[in-house]
Amino acid sequence: MKQRFVTWCWLSVAVLGVAVNVAAQGSVVSSAEKLPAVIGTKQLVQVENGLLQSLENLVAQSCRDAQEVASSAEASSVLLPGVQLSEPLQWDAQTVYPQLTFNDPQAVSHYFLLRNNLEVRHYRQKTALRRKQVQARLDEFLANYIPVEHAPVQDMAWLAGQLPENTQTLLLGEQHFYSEIQQQVSEFLSQLRNRFADRKIILFTEFLPQGKVWGQSVTQTLHASYRAVWQNAQTLHIPVVGLKPEFVEQNKKVCILGQDTERSQQVWVSAEGLRLRNVQWVNVLSAYRQRYPDALFIVYGGARHMEGTEPYALSRLWAQESTFTAVLYPQISDRTNLFEIWTRGLFDQERVLFFERPDLADLAGFNVRIRIPVEPQVTYR
Repeated sequence: MKQRFVTWCWLSVAVLGVAVNVAAQGSVVSSAEKLPAVIGTKQLVQVENGLLQSLENLVAQSCRDAQEVASSAEASSVLLPGVQLSEPLQWDAQTVYPQLTFNDPQAVSHYFLLRNNLEVRHYRQKTALRRKQVQARLDEFLANYIPVEHAPVQDMAWLAGQLPENTQTLLLGEQHFYSEIQQQVSEFLSQLRNRFADRKIILFTEFLPQGKVWGQSVTQTLHASYRAVWQNAQTLHIPVVGLKPEFVEQNKKVCILGQDTERSQQVWVSAEGLRLRNVQWVNVLSAYRQRYPDALFIVYGGARHMEGTEPYALSRLWAQESTFTAVLYPQISDRTNLFEIWTRGLFDQERVLFFERPDLADLAGFNVRIRIPVEPQVTYR
């Protein structure tokens, strides 16, 4: 089984590398016609059964056979070894993978699994490299972090004061479902408005539907503690714009199943799920940036979306902007992110961790990490 899984990792890389190459060209010439890149179930079946002599020929042939729809028997047989979806994905494939055309619905789900397999491999490779880079510079981190000593009640006023004047986007990450953290976020908005009294500020969040504006096209949200954040933003004349793509809501119950239920994973927290969401978020930010070139953007969501130690973090996908990354965690555990795992407890005693040097902040994945005092139990789930 292990050998087969390794083989699949290699095949995933090869198939996707060719597919991306074809997609980048936009078309393949065949019989004097240009057809879009197509991934179909029949072609994936051929990969699974080892019937191909050339993966390049596979993708080219799939373009020539764009109208051929695989049978349901073929569709049901193409699953990664020991891995499958709890149910087929329901979405507009052109919205999620605009470079590709799929000639049957099942192929979209199978391509997602293949792509996730590839992203898991990339994730391991990239994070292993980042870990080595961090550990090679531990002395620099220790010598250059800025000790911060103030009472927790002063956290948000202090944080608002650390943003450089030229900041275009503030990436604000959290560990979800602690009402104490949302209370701090609400206070932070007030402090930011005091600091940038005359500047347009827009708050973007994964907790509202994509493109919807709080108080206008949407009035429902998660727990009441998030509602308080949006309402305070309105009071401060800060529009709140949703980022959550429709395909996330459509497939919120879909899981990637392993060989047993203990290894199942909700599809949108998988490596490919996070990548797709962040790409969609950047599309929204880009559209708003064209309309509001001088506004301060605040992007508020889970810490994994923001921290640069994640291969597809917003700080990397949105790198053309001058960004500042702050992450908020509950003060109930010492090592809350990859950087602090890799540094092996060197900063466990620092409730507030601040790296002003851009090169160190980039390696750590954040400028500021704050542990917020919370009740011993999770307030809600």
